[in-house]
Amino acid sequence: MSLSNNILKKYFTPTIAERGKSYFRLKLINNFQIKDDYFTATVLGSQNYFVKIAFAEDLEPIDMYCTCPYFNTAECKHLAALVYYMIANGYFDQDRRLNELKKIAQASFDLTSDYDNKGVKPYTPIPEKELAKIKLESEAASLKSIFSPFVNHEDHLNKDNKVIHKMGYAITLSYSRISIKPVRQRLKDDGTISSVDTAASINYNKVMPINFEEKILLDYLSEHIYDTYFFGYNDFSPEAIRRRNRIAEILNFLPGKDVYLFDVYNYDKIEVLKTAAEAYLQIEESDNNLAIKLIIESEGEKISTSAELTPALDDPLWILVDKKMFKINKLSYSQLLIFSENKFCINVPKELINTFENDLLPKIASRLPIISNKYEIVETHETPTKKILLEETDSRLLIKLQFVYTDNNFNYDPAEELTSIFNDGKILTVYRDKKFEQIAYESIKALYVKEVAIGVFTPRQKPIDFLLNNFEGIKAMGFEILGQDKLNSFKVNTAYPKVSFKVTSGIDWFDLDTEIDFNGTSVTFSDLTAAIKSKKQYVKLSDGSTGILPIEWINKFRHSLAFGEVHDSKLRFSQIQVLALDSIIEDTADSKADEIFKERVKKLKSFEQINQVRLPKNLKGKLRDYQKAGFDWLYFLKEYSFGGILADDMGLGKTIQAISLLLNEKSKKENFTNLIIAPTSVVFNWIDEINKFAPSLSVLNHTGNDRKKDSELHLNKYDVVIMSYGIVLRDYNFLSNFKFHYIILDESQKIKNPISRTGRAIRNLKSNYRLCLTGTPIENNLTELWSQMSFLNPGLFGSYNKFNESFVKGIQKNSDGNALAVLKRSIYPFILRRTKNLVAKELPPKSETIHYCEMEKDQARIYNFWRDSIRYEILKVIETEGIKKSGFKVLEGLLRLRQICNHPILVENSYKKMSGKFEEFKMMLTKVVGEGHKALVFSQFVKMLELMKEHLEKGNIKYEYLTGSTINREERIKNFKESDEIKIFLISLKAGGFGLNLTEADYVFHYDPWWNPAVENQATDRVHRIGQDKQVFVYKFITKNTIEEKILHLQEKKKKLVEEIISTDSGLLKNLTKEDINMLFE
Repeated sequence: MSLSNNILKKYFTPTIAERGKSYFRLKLINNFQIKDDYFTATVLGSQNYFVKIAFAEDLEPIDMYCTCPYFNTAECKHLAALVYYMIANGYFDQDRRLNELKKIAQASFDLTSDYDNKGVKPYTPIPEKELAKIKLESEAASLKSIFSPFVNHEDHLNKDNKVIHKMGYAITLSYSRISIKPVRQRLKDDGTISSVDTAASINYNKVMPINFEEKILLDYLSEHIYDTYFFGYNDFSPEAIRRRNRIAEILNFLPGKDVYLFDVYNYDKIEVLKTAAEAYLQIEESDNNLAIKLIIESEGEKISTSAELTPALDDPLWILVDKKMFKINKLSYSQLLIFSENKFCINVPKELINTFENDLLPKIASRLPIISNKYEIVETHETPTKKILLEETDSRLLIKLQFVYTDNNFNYDPAEELTSIFNDGKILTVYRDKKFEQIAYESIKALYVKEVAIGVFTPRQKPIDFLLNNFEGIKAMGFEILGQDKLNSFKVNTAYPKVSFKVTSGIDWFDLDTEIDFNGTSVTFSDLTAAIKSKKQYVKLSDGSTGILPIEWINKFRHSLAFGEVHDSKLRFSQIQVLALDSIIEDTADSKADEIFKERVKKLKSFEQINQVRLPKNLKGKLRDYQKAGFDWLYFLKEYSFGGILADDMGLGKTIQAISLLLNEKSKKENFTNLIIAPTSVVFNWIDEINKFAPSLSVLNHTGNDRKKDSELHLNKYDVVIMSYGIVLRDYNFLSNFKFHYIILDESQKIKNPISRTGRAIRNLKSNYRLCLTGTPIENNLTELWSQMSFLNPGLFGSYNKFNESFVKGIQKNSDGNALAVLKRSIYPFILRRTKNLVAKELPPKSETIHYCEMEKDQARIYNFWRDSIRYEILKVIETEGIKKSGFKVLEGLLRLRQICNHPILVENSYKKMSGKFEEFKMMLTKVVGEGHKALVFSQFVKMLELMKEHLEKGNIKYEYLTGSTINREERIKNFKESDEIKIFLISLKAGGFGLNLTEADYVFHYDPWWNPAVENQATDRVHRIGQDKQVFVYKFITKNTIEEKILHLQEKKKKLVEEIISTDSGLLKNLTKEDINMLFE
């Protein structure tokens, strides 16, 4: 074979080679050139295409290229045309190719050569005028080429994308094997088929339109063109099943498609039927023998037993008969083979009829419908009952869907239109209620199960979970459930349990004994507690079965376990946990308790039983009725050795109630020392109040650098020792050696952090009794309550981890109403809270106004710049490190934006323009001062207060000033209270937001909002408190369309702490989400 013919055969299909030859004969090859080891030319098609072939030294092609859109080595007619051009011009001549190529190459570069290359016209120099014209035409062609996608787009679609093929399928059947391949049917101009060939690759631009689903199938088949499935070998391996199912799905897709039966040489058109054929048996009695014939009906006609019948698939059974391929319902491959080997008729001799009727016919009738002239055929149409059969196999729970027709069980089978059985000489044919069965099937399938066989399911979750979660629901849907008694690993008890409680009293504890009964089957207490601690809704019963615990029980026990400790198969509670225990048993019908427990609960539940205590005679002042009730409540706590929180609103006189207690205690006992721990800012207020109402109490101010700190011996000389929280930590070594009578924490939220060194130190101090005073026992979250209660009543809430799991997460994250109820009941005796609205109705009204301000133009520009850059930086940190590690960036960003809202100079010292809020503030301040009012001004930013100072000094407005660094606090406070000339008090929120009595003022300005409104309320209550005789006006300055406005909205969104506990709002920064952060910085 010549070199050129070898190239054509090796690199081009016969069809493409022939088309390339046509292009050559039409003289469509131009601009042929030789460059080193490759040949180039242009070939005219729908446009000019550039072609190139590179050769090795032996002229074997090593690279081919064409600019046509559908180029590949097996499809490009333009490359084939170039090869024919080279053949015609002698470039593949074996004897001359080396010398000729050298001369041709030289000629292509030497324009003076007159070598004619054996028939190739010698080169003649082109005149300059003609050369310029060619150059212009070349540039014009280049320009047209640039814009060809716009100019020639439709021509390109119409010519190059001409539909020339229609796709189809070829099935090969040979020796119990089947293969399916895609085929291309080449179309004539009139639309008829001219030829068919296998499609190893498919150009969808040149075939008739095909939907996406069929493209997927064609691509799959073209990639698996040599796949063959062998059937009839009883291969049930997973791979065989997958391949068999795949072939079945493809065959189901082929009805209505162009399908061919293909052997080595021929494509014969066949039809794949959509409707399955039906098979049944015909039993006839002849000469006392039985003749059993297999009948197959397709499209209403019987298939002739003399026709050639070729199996195509075994399961489900597909056959080919008379160029028609179809599926047969109910008939198996093995059944078909048996009958085909016996010419579709099996004879049963009369001596074997009894054996056939007793042993074989019932099973045969259950698999294929029967018609007969010997047996009575009974047909039934009825609505079945539905059943679920539970079976246990290979550590799996199987759920089998069944239906009962005329007392006979049938498995679900969507392919069965009717089912026959043989019994008592009759063949019963049951016509299945397909709609009813389908609805039942869908209802089981919707239960989060996996179908492992037709009508057979297994749970996707744990079997025990599935049964206990769905057992009653399945029965409610009308299913009868069978097989439950035969289960072992998955045995369940669906009875609703009964519980009984018994409470007995110990020396200083109560024991809770629990019995749970599941319709006669019990559960041990250890198994119960283990299930609840591991958050399981199911518990192992004494007979080995599993029972379900009602969710309300789980909640009760979960929270009770947070309080009690397991002791000898019982739960033990301390005396201070009596109400937590009562909340567990209160709604249970079968509960018993001894008289000691009942009496304790009765007394703790009702304040009406609190004894009245006489006030000390030497108290210099008169308590209001609610203050006297608070005084009595403090003695109620003492009677039971409880600690408690006096949580009255700010300004209702918590201090005088505590002073009255200490004064009365002195009258009962001569030698005792009490410790009051308070914020530094209110230490002198305590001293003043004691001197005012109880001057007989001796007081030690244990603050300042000159305090005595080398020994505790001097402490017993005083009735009251007062110190700050910071001093406790510094002087802990000697304070821990002294036992105080009462330890009272003022603003006790200061120990809210359960792991802080200060909180741990205070909890370890020794005393007989303990009290907390605060208007906000909870500012941000419930851990603050645990921290204070663990100081007051150690052990009330159990460990911090238990409390966090049961209550913090339960209430704040999951809104657990049961946890809330248990917690509320548990703390009820230990917290007394009265609001101004309830007990101080004589207070003048308080008016609160949000005063919105607009930013100045330059201020807005700076704000927007910082907001965008901060937002980008924060979201980037969140993406890379997660939201938990981005907290510092968030707080820093929020801080900067809030400062800009106040005044841009707080972040940019060079800023010289105005602040919209500051201008509004100055105007209102001028008005208030001009009308003779006194005002408190709160800000969190000391630098902002400094700006206010500068403004007041320029206007000769007298003021006082209080921050955390102020030394002579008492003098500043006294000046403001007593001087009529001083109208303004500038106060940092942290330094003066609590512990002060400033009722001389009647205006409060909150210059910037704080996250927790409770802190703002504390500051406001410096003015709106007992002793105030003027209406109080509160103004909150908010810059519109900024972070400040969004803080107000986010506060509402983030309120998670339930007000039913202690009516306090939650903090903002708890549980911020990425969406919240994104919103803040929009």
